Amino acid sequence: MNNIAIPNSASEWTLPLIVQLVDSDCYETDCLEFKELLIVDDPKHKEEYRKTILKTVSAFANSRGGFIVFGVADRSSKKKGRDRIVGLDKSKDLARLFGDQVNVITPNVYYIPQNPPLEIPDVAEKVILVIHIPRSLQAPHAFQQGEAFLFYKRTNKGNVPMAFAEIEKAYASKLSVIAKLKLIHLEISVFAMLMSAPSGKVVEIGKIFKKKRVEYSLVAWNPSLLENAICDLYPIIDEDAELLDHLSKIILVSRVITSIMSLFPLRLKLETDMKKTVEEYNTSISKRWNLVRPSINRVLSILKERYGIESNPVRDLKLLQESMK
Repeated sequence: MNNIAIPNSASEWTLPLIVQLVDSDCYETDCLEFKELLIVDDPKHKEEYRKTILKTVSAFANSRGGFIVFGVADRSSKKKGRDRIVGLDKSKDLARLFGDQVNVITPNVYYIPQNPPLEIPDVAEKVILVIHIPRSLQAPHAFQQGEAFLFYKRTNKGNVPMAFAEIEKAYASKLSVIAKLKLIHLEISVFAMLMSAPSGKVVEIGKIFKKKRVEYSLVAWNPSLLENAICDLYPIIDEDAELLDHLSKIILVSRVITSIMSLFPLRLKLETDMKKTVEEYNTSISKRWNLVRPSINRVLSILKERYGIESNPVRDLKLLQESMK
């Protein structure tokens, strides 16, 4: 692409970059497509045009992801250079309209629209809408045409139908990925349950401070299963920077919490000021738990929103324990 770097997220796209792309007459690639229109008003061509969008969105999701730049004509049009930047009607709810166009793809494709769209200074009331379709962990995605379901992949040649063997392989991979994502969900949920349940342990502390409650569990959680699942999935989720950032934070903080929990019984035996020891334990765990709790909530939300992963931690924990007997 004439050494023009394509951004990694929708928010990184700028008008100067798009101008540079059209001025250099760059080709569409396995991760980039230009679309002059979002919707065709002519009833005769409306569904056929929608089908081209369905092909691209499902193909990007089934491959390594990509960007659709709406409001910019492709190289096959008669427009040249900056005349290709035509824009879309700013007054319309473009993100919703895009969602309506692709809601027939199954399973649903997760996408990220640039918000707000890019303003075009020289074209009144017009904007460019960039949509990021990340690589999907729920692939393969398809849409129905008559009685058939159509599966596409993305190459440098454009959208190409997937072979039966490729579809079969994608489904097999999906089952493995879903199992690991459910394990991540389960492990994080168990950690949250452990941290949310008070230990109930009361420490005897002499005549003046007779009792002091330990506020947090004394059962240390082992993040090894979570770490192994993340390592197995890393080649697939490495483009999901937000998910990886929160998972890394959970691993790091949980390691510190586990260390504090493991050392606490020994400290109780060695320390003379038991009241202070318990207070320090409660404060230390509380500080780190409050630090990591937002990341836990966000990871569980991401797994549900982007990857369709939900689980009942109590039920799943019982199933896991039974399977290990």
